Amino acid sequence: MPELNFNELGFLPLGIHDCSLEEAKQLLCFNDWRMQLWNKFLDYANIITAGGFKYHICLDGSFLTDKQDPLDIDIVLSAVDEFATILQKIDQKYFMHDFVKDNFKLHLFFHPAPVNDFREFFQYIGVKEGGRRGLHPNEKKGILRVIL
Repeated sequence: MPELNFNELGFLPLGIHDCSLEEAKQLLCFNDWRMQLWNKFLDYANIITAGGFKYHICLDGSFLTDKQDPLDIDIVLSAVDEFATILQKIDQKYFMHDFVKDNFKLHLFFHPAPVNDFREFFQYIGVKEGGRRGLHPNEKKGILRVIL
C-alpha cells in the first residue's frame, strides 16, 4: 500500500485502498483505545478464518478517521467461499450484527458472497460524521480493504 495519511479533514484520500492487516494497524492504531478495538477485530478475524475461509473486509466508520475514540469499527464482510460451507464449521452467530457488535465492537455489514458492491456506498461520509465536521453527508472519503 502506498503511504496513506489522513487529510486536513481527518479522512483518508478518496478511493479503496488495499492493504495488509499490519499496514492497517500502523495507520489506524495510534492510541491505546484504538489498539483495543483492533485487537477485538483480530479476535473476530481469527474466529471466522479458523476453517481456512477467505473474506474481503472493507474497514470504515469513524475508526477510519482521525477521531481519537471511535466507538467501534465498521466492517463490510464479503465471503469468498460458499456461505453454506462456512456455516458447517463456523457458528452463524459470528455473522449476526448484534452478537458481533456486543462481543467484538464491530459494526458488521455482511453479505454471503461478493455479489453486491457496497464499496461505493461506504465511501460517503454520512450524516453523523458530516455533521460533526461541518461537511455535507454526500462528501466522499477513502476506505481500506483487507483480504483475510
